[in-house]
Formats: sequence, structure tokens, C-alpha cells
Amino acid sequence: MTDKQTEIIEEYFAEVMPSQAIEHAIAFGYVKGTDSQITQTMYSEKAGINSRTLRKYIAENKQAYEEELERAKENAEPEIDITSLDSRSLSEEQIDKFIEVLYQSAITGNARDRQLLIDFTGMTATDVMTFQNTKASSLRWFVKSTLSTISKHMDARALGINLAESSYLYRGDKSSNGNAQNFVNADLEDESFKLELMYWGMAFMSLYNQTEHPDIKLLEKAVRLERMEQETAQEINKAEVKKYEAGKDIKADKKPVSGEALYSKLSEIFSDEEIDEIRAKQQEANRVTKPPELDKEKVEQRASQHEGKLEVLLSVEDELKAMMKKADLKNRARKYQQ
Repeated sequence: MTDKQTEIIEEYFAEVMPSQAIEHAIAFGYVKGTDSQITQTMYSEKAGINSRTLRKYIAENKQAYEEELERAKENAEPEIDITSLDSRSLSEEQIDKFIEVLYQSAITGNARDRQLLIDFTGMTATDVMTFQNTKASSLRWFVKSTLSTISKHMDARALGINLAESSYLYRGDKSSNGNAQNFVNADLEDESFKLELMYWGMAFMSLYNQTEHPDIKLLEKAVRLERMEQETAQEINKAEVKKYEAGKDIKADKKPVSGEALYSKLSEIFSDEEIDEIRAKQQEANRVTKPPELDKEKVEQRASQHEGKLEVLLSVEDELKAMMKKADLKNRARKYQQ
């Protein structure tokens, strides 16, 4: 069983531990739909039951199992099918996992498997090195690898929620593939976009100063209300947000890359003139625009109108979430027993 498969099962059990036959059937449907490589034996070992018992539970509650399986599949990150040409377009998270496999193959000396992976994905050594070097200098990966420090002076849970909801931030997965383009296409005259800029500007300054601004909660509430009312909030990956809430490093880079090494690798792709041009464009500010005025009373009034929707994400503690999920599980189980 891989670390990822163990994590999927243990995260589910951390929120609700199945006890009845139908609850085990639904739980296995969830983990199987999330990762198709999870077997009944893997689940049974973690659940403390034997595989024969689990098979019996599934057979007795087939409809509940199959519905949960399909629902979990819809929400899961698409798996890589190396026989499909579409597999050549990988998300950042998938590339990172792919590189881990390459490194493991190098350690075990399995050169044939390593070459097979490279051939099917169409990645070159330069692709791999460029990704690793870019990753080392990326704010996205820096935040993930230093959450244990960030959580000491910022609300890491709120940060995770806003990262997950924003349609302007690429999170390295397929669900956010178009977000960087949304950011490039955004107009500075758009009030919703200006609110995003205000919030993320304050979040960055709080991060940089290692001191959270006292009004960041107000801005956070305003920007989340705007997303909700404009229907631009993206669906939250609760498992990912939970990692932020834990306040522990998600990704740890063991081999930091110097700026000189990064420049060297970029030079393999771009000429010196192109790199200088990219740097120059990044430093340009084409125009200045007035930020939107933020009325605290109006924000609070709007928030009170949508209190229920906001509270689901902002104020429900772990214990309450576990109770709610368990109640939902039991309600769905009861539906099939009627």
C-alpha cells in the first residue's frame, strides 16, 4: 500500500469510523472511487475486519456501494492512462508524482520501467529538470513546504480555503488548469478582481512580515462573498484544505536549487535575450487603478444574509464536521434500508 492510499483511508476514518455493514460498504466505495488501486484487503486491514466480511457487506448493500463509488470517481483527480495520448498533458501534481516514481526507479535500477514512463508521457530530461527547478522557486510550493512556520502567524485553514476557491490561482492540479489564464485575462477595472488583488496583497504582506493584518478577516469575508454572489468560487477539495488546517508541511524540498542553477536550466530552453525580456515584462506596471472602497458595515450586512453558507467553511470545527459527516453517512445508509 502506498503512502497516498494509506492517507486516503486514514483521512476518511479520522472523520468517521464505519461500524455497520452498510457504512463499510459506503466507505469502501468512497476510497475505491478516490483511488481505483485500493483493494478490499487494504481497506480491511485498516478497518480491522477481514476481506470476506467486507465482500459480504458490499454484496448486501450493492446499490449504496456503487452510488458512492461513482460519486467518489467524479470528485477524484483523473488517473494517468499511459495508453492515452491525453496522458501527455499532465498536471503539476501528477508530474511531481511521476518524478518521484522516476527517482524510485533510479534507486532500484529499474531502467526499463523508467524508460517506459518517459516514452509514454513524452517527457525529456530537460522537462523533468525544468519542472524541478521551477518548483524550487515557486511560491506555490514554498507555501506548501513551510506551512508549519506559516501557521504560527497566519490562519492556515483560511489560507487553504481561499486558495481552493480562487479562480485566478493555479494550484498545480487539473481542476485549476485555466486559472492562470483567467488571471492574465482579468481586467483591473473589474471590482471583483480588485477585491481578489486586495486580499491576496494583504495575505502576501502578512506572510512576508510574519504578522497577520487585523483586517484580513474582513477582506477574506468580502472576497468570499463576492465569489459566492458572482458564482465564481471553485469547488473546494476538502482533503487538501484539511492539510492546510493541520498546519504541517505538505511538500518538503530536500534539494534546494540556487538562482544560478535555475538560470542555467532556463537557458536550455530560452535564449539570454528572451529571459531578459521576460524579466523586464514582469517588472512593468502598465497602469494604476483605484482600489475598491470597503465598507465594513456593508460587508457584515451581506455576510449576515449568507451566514449559513459561509459558516459551513469558516466556523465549523473538526469535531462538528466529523459529527455532520457521520450523520450524513447514517442518513444515506438509512435511505437504502427503507
